[in-house]
Amino acid sequence: LDFSVIASISNDTITNNQVVLGAGIVFDTCAPSINNGSECKLRFPSNNGTEQFESKAIPFTIKLFNDNGTQDDSKVSTVVIDDKSPTLKISVPQQKFTSKHNVILNYEAKDFACEDPSCNNKCAGLKSIEFNSSSGFKQIVAFNTSNALVCAANSSITIESKLFNEGQNAIFAKANDKFDQVSQGQSVAFSIDTKGPVILINSFAIIRKGFSLSTYGPNPVPIDVFINISAGDLDLNSVFGDFSVLNPSQKNDKAECTLAHDHLYACKWSIDLNPGTSSNTITSSVVSNQTNATAKPKTIIINATDTSGNSESASISKSLILDDKGPRVLSLSTQF
Repeated sequence: LDFSVIASISNDTITNNQVVLGAGIVFDTCAPSINNGSECKLRFPSNNGTEQFESKAIPFTIKLFNDNGTQDDSKVSTVVIDDKSPTLKISVPQQKFTSKHNVILNYEAKDFACEDPSCNNKCAGLKSIEFNSSSGFKQIVAFNTSNALVCAANSSITIESKLFNEGQNAIFAKANDKFDQVSQGQSVAFSIDTKGPVILINSFAIIRKGFSLSTYGPNPVPIDVFINISAGDLDLNSVFGDFSVLNPSQKNDKAECTLAHDHLYACKWSIDLNPGTSSNTITSSVVSNQTNATAKPKTIIINATDTSGNSESASISKSLILDDKGPRVLSLSTQF
């Protein structure tokens, strides 16, 4: 134990034998202090020895004597023998986090000196809590103990979900006190799901009476629009399509989706193909002979969300040709 005191007596230069710990342990040194008086120091036990102290709060008295050996002053204080590491608990409010969520990590740290009742509400003070994960995430919560010791801390940290790997993750933590005593390591597991449904663009098809369409006529006709979506947890009520380029009134239509097989959904819309003639809904050239027609793409937007809230959107270009001419009779012959 290292003791240090500032001692002063008017018109007296303090020497080490005037400052005594307890019944008769004389301080090692005394020297003039920049704050007036003398700074006196004692290391106990002396000569760099060691002694096993009982884990409790130990009271002590330091006495100051004048030159004739009369006690001039005394101070009573307590030294606490701290043999306990901090304790730490961590938790998360939910087991799965998505791209829409930040990971919330709750922590509760406590520091205390010893089990003896004399150590009640006494501690070395929390210094920091260190967090890390196998994904590379690291963070340190440091406690400002310049004004008062922090014996307990109960709070949380917020972490962006993108800092973790997709799937199962774990955060590890440990608390340190001002004596660099370390708590037992703690960990908490959770999963990250930031991947939304996969909209399979190549499966997109416009079907009428069993045939895939590449043309449209001047009059409205009923069609079926199909697309497949791959997802482990597709929200069946979240699949919508913007078909306004095929029909200005079909801007936000909900699909009918069924599970085709593992993680693959077949989605369907039944609409009327009626692009009209407005320049913002139809971009194909109007031609009189389909053979010489040039198809220009139309953009269709499909949106889907899974049950975790991860959303995906796909823009699909579909080339259609206006066919506004009926068949022509090119030749006619008779046989007799």
